[in-house]
Amino acid sequence: MQRFQRALNVLRRGNVCNGVELAALREGPLFNGGLRHGVISSLLIASPYVSSGRKFTAEAAELEPRDSMDYDVAVIGAGPAGLASAIRIKQMCEEQGRDISVCVLEKGAEVGAHILSGNVFETRALDELFPDWKEQGAPLHTPVVKDSFMFLTEKMALPLPNPPQMHNDGNYIISLSQLTRWLGERAEDLGVEVYPGFAASEVLYGEDGANARTTIFAEGCRGSLSETVMKKFNLREGVDPQTYALGIKEVWQVQARVKPAPRDDTPPHDEAQPLWTPVATSGGSSHSHPTRNLLHIPRHIDF
Repeated sequence: MQRFQRALNVLRRGNVCNGVELAALREGPLFNGGLRHGVISSLLIASPYVSSGRKFTAEAAELEPRDSMDYDVAVIGAGPAGLASAIRIKQMCEEQGRDISVCVLEKGAEVGAHILSGNVFETRALDELFPDWKEQGAPLHTPVVKDSFMFLTEKMALPLPNPPQMHNDGNYIISLSQLTRWLGERAEDLGVEVYPGFAASEVLYGEDGANARTTIFAEGCRGSLSETVMKKFNLREGVDPQTYALGIKEVWQVQARVKPAPRDDTPPHDEAQPLWTPVATSGGSSHSHPTRNLLHIPRHIDF
């Protein structure tokens, strides 16, 4: 309660609210289920040194000394990979009777906020992490029972043999954002401290090349900190370059009673004209129904 009151006073004075103080606010009586109530929200907005991303100016940092929070493992990025890493570490601690402190920093305002993908999900990794994920209520509700693969022209859709990598029997059509939020809840249940709204801005190095016991970079595609680490230690030398794709997705809300009703378990894939010329450029789309009244239509171009 004293930590909470101190943090509240700091915000009321318009000074810096650091990590420990924000953690105290999260644990204080004005929080309910992890959601900020109006009093805290207004204080955060009113403070000249606290933004929605918790970025502080250099002048603000000088107003009050900052506390430090030490962890055995720091994970940068609360995506599926980062959260799975944190969860597995805590699971191994329970198995071995050890106590290792783990925190996860996430730049998004909430866990899953920056996870935009709706995908066909293979459950093998989740089976290993949580064999009882169905009983725990993981948000996987729509299994795939059939795939189709088509070549599109301006006027026709030509069926093609389905490539092996497009076989998705037993997989699920999901919202990856929802799954990520669920993983965040499971991580906190195991004792992982998850801090959404905190963007890691710089990698600090000590004399031996590190300033933390263990740091896991799980920023996703072209993470800024991961790029600096790869450059500093020359980790890209002698390996294949990373490849990227540009994607965009529309989400349509449809009436499930319309006949014929959409199949929610059959994701068609296509290779679309004119993306097949030149041959060096590939791309396509798919569409799927995560629920009976939602239609996802993603489009991608590979570079």
